[in-house]
Amino acid sequence: MAQSSKESKQAAVYPLATIANTEVRRLHSFIVGDDYEISIALPKDYQNSTARYGVIYVPDEWLYFRTIYDTYRVLGLGGELPPLIIVGIGFPNTSTNYDTIRSKVRDLRTRDMSPYQVDSLDTPSMRARGVKTGGADKFLAFVKQELMPFIEKNYRASSEDKTYIGYSYGAIFGFYTLVHSPETFSRYLIGSPAFKWGKDKNLFIRYEKEYAATHKELPAKVFFSIGSLDEEFEGFIPAEKALRSRNYKGLTLKTWIFEGETHLSAPAGTISRGLHELYIAK
Repeated sequence: MAQSSKESKQAAVYPLATIANTEVRRLHSFIVGDDYEISIALPKDYQNSTARYGVIYVPDEWLYFRTIYDTYRVLGLGGELPPLIIVGIGFPNTSTNYDTIRSKVRDLRTRDMSPYQVDSLDTPSMRARGVKTGGADKFLAFVKQELMPFIEKNYRASSEDKTYIGYSYGAIFGFYTLVHSPETFSRYLIGSPAFKWGKDKNLFIRYEKEYAATHKELPAKVFFSIGSLDEEFEGFIPAEKALRSRNYKGLTLKTWIFEGETHLSAPAGTISRGLHELYIAK
């Protein structure tokens, strides 16, 4: 006798796909006042080693963690990258609906990665939901005072060798960190940032100028990139020139324009080229 439709659906239950050598931890931030879901990818020989590893920190876990991990894994096959721990910063979620997850992630990344409060937001729906802005200072404090100590306590993670990878809103936060607390990371990948925030059309230029007024050093290795078809492309050249013109002591700056790529088509290339420039290129 043929199975009923209901029986067929019950039989077709398959295990969820997972990423090898990864763990997921829940971490409450008393600074932000919210929970984070932290994805942690460990080197393949982590359990058989006593070594301490450099760490890559990645916001926007839902969007970029898997791309970064897979790119790192492929480059590592030929020994082009050292063994690293990759930490993705995400948000707990109970929904299986793509649009619901996307909306939540968009709202919370806007809260955490935007540099200051604004009255207007990207869409009427975000305004209607009362999405908060201007949380970059609290998010930075969470990363430095809660997340990093948690990772370094629970894993053999280096407290000195730390890299930041941020794209789009994550790049806004990356630049914010670079000119407010550059010692947080030794390497920065800043890909396709928004060069304006709210009514401020020269956010990068203003922040860099404020930093330069009191600093002659900027100790970091930075990969700074954008797609040539990105709507923010016009802001890239002035921002690059501002960084180069200071001749900051300790700054290694590599810039890259991805010809023919848009804001949405550039992330994979940005991550691959950025990892190469930050870890491999001399």
